[in-house]
Amino acid sequence: MGDPWVQVFACVALVSAALSGFQLAARASRAPAAAAALETPPAVGPNPVLPAVPSSPARSERPAALGPQASGPGVALMLRPKKPGRWIVDAAMGPGADRPALGEVLASVSDGDVVLVRPGSYRGALTISKSVTIEGEGAKPEDVQIDSDGLLTAAVAGGKVVFRNLTLANSGSKLATVLSISKAEASLERVHVRAAGQGVRVSRGGFAASRCVLASRIALIAEDRSLVAVEDCAISGTDIGALVKGDAIEARFLRCRFTDSERGLNVEGRSRLEVEDSVFSALLGHGGGLFAFAGAHVRVKASRFLLARSSRAGIYVEDAVLEGDNVRIQDSVRSGVVATKEASVTLDRSQIINNAWAGVAADKRSRVTLRRTTLTGNSDCALQANDASLTLDRVTAERNRCGVGFFGAGTLEVNHSRFAVNALGSLAVTPGFENRITMRGADNEGFSVKAAGAATAPPAVGQRRFAHDIFSGNRRF
Repeated sequence: MGDPWVQVFACVALVSAALSGFQLAARASRAPAAAAALETPPAVGPNPVLPAVPSSPARSERPAALGPQASGPGVALMLRPKKPGRWIVDAAMGPGADRPALGEVLASVSDGDVVLVRPGSYRGALTISKSVTIEGEGAKPEDVQIDSDGLLTAAVAGGKVVFRNLTLANSGSKLATVLSISKAEASLERVHVRAAGQGVRVSRGGFAASRCVLASRIALIAEDRSLVAVEDCAISGTDIGALVKGDAIEARFLRCRFTDSERGLNVEGRSRLEVEDSVFSALLGHGGGLFAFAGAHVRVKASRFLLARSSRAGIYVEDAVLEGDNVRIQDSVRSGVVATKEASVTLDRSQIINNAWAGVAADKRSRVTLRRTTLTGNSDCALQANDASLTLDRVTAERNRCGVGFFGAGTLEVNHSRFAVNALGSLAVTPGFENRITMRGADNEGFSVKAAGAATAPPAVGQRRFAHDIFSGNRRF
C-alpha cells in the first residue's frame, strides 16, 4: 500500500470533501426563496414611491407670508392680510396692498374682517358667505366701481355683509342682477347701484340701505319672508322703483324719493309696508306712485305724490288695505286714489288736489274713509263711487265738478263736513240708481242733493244740516 501516513492523509481529504459538498447543497436549497424575496418589489405600480426624506428642523415647511409661491399642484391658495382682520385691495398694487383682485380676497376672508378697496374698477361675479365689511376708500362712491357683464355682480349667501362708499353695477342684459341676497343679510351705506336689469334682490333675508342711489329697471325686489329697511335713498326704476312681492315681508321706506319710474312702489301679497316722509315725483308713462294688491297692508305717513300729470293714479289699491296720515296727492292724469275689488282705504289729515279725474274713485265693494281731509280742484267729483261705501268726517270738498258722485249703488255717511263751489252740487247720482243709495249723517255745511231729473240742485246757502225732506237717518232715495 505504501507509506501508512500517506494513506491517513488521503482518508482525511476524502471526508473533508464529502462534508463540504453536503453544506453547499443545503445552501443551494435555501437560496431561491431568499433571492425571490430580495428581487420582488412591493406592488405599488410601475413607479414606486420612495420614502419621504424628513425635513430639517431648522427649515419651515411653509412660508410665514403666503402668497403666489404657495400655489401649485395640490396646494390650496390661502391668503393672509398683512394686518390681521384688515385687507387692502388695490388694482394698481400700490404700497401696503394685499391683492389686486377683490375676488381673491373674498375667498379667504374670515368673519369680522374689513376689506378696504382703493379707487379703481374691479370685476364682479363675487360670492360672499362670511360676515365682512367691504368699504371703498375713494372720496365718493363713484371712485370704486365693482362691475360685471354677466348675470350677477355679487351674491351674499351667508353672514352679514356691509357695503360702504362704492358703486355696484352690472353692464349686462336686462335679465341680470347687481346684488342678490339669499338667506343672509346685507346693508348698503352710501352705495350707488346701477344696472339695465335688476338692482338688489333679497329673498328670505335682510336688507338695509342708507343714503344710497338705486337705479335699475327694477331697483329693488323683496321676496318671501324678507325684512327691508331703506332710509334717505333715491330710488328709480324704469319699470318699478321697488317691488315687494310675497307673503310675510316687512318693508319700511323712510325719507326716500321715488322718481323716473313707471311705478314708484309696488306691493303684492300678504305683507306689510310702511312709507314715511317720502316723495313720489316725475313718474313715467301710465303708472303711478304706489300700487297695493292681493292682501297687502300699507301705511303711508307724511308723504307726497307730486305726479305732474304724468301718472294714472297717485295711489292704487286692489284687494288690499291702505292707511294714510298727512298724505298729499296731486296732479294725477286720472284719479288721485283708486280703490277697487274690496279694497279698504283710510286717509286722515290729507290733501287730494288738482287731479284730472276724481280725487278718489271707489268701486267693486270697496270701502273708503276720509277724516279731516281736503279735496279740491279735481276735474271730476271729489269722490266717485260705484258699488262702494264712503265715510266722510270733517271733510272739505270744494271747487270740484261735484262733491260726491254715485255711478252705481253704494252707501254714504257724511258728518261735520263742508261742501262749496262744486259745479254739479255736493251730491250727484246717475239716473236710475236713486233707490240703490243709502245715506246718513249730520252737521254738514253746504250739502245739497241734486234730485233725479232736477235742472239745478237745491240751494246750499245756510244749509247746516241735511234737509229733512231730502235726507233723514238711513233713508233711501
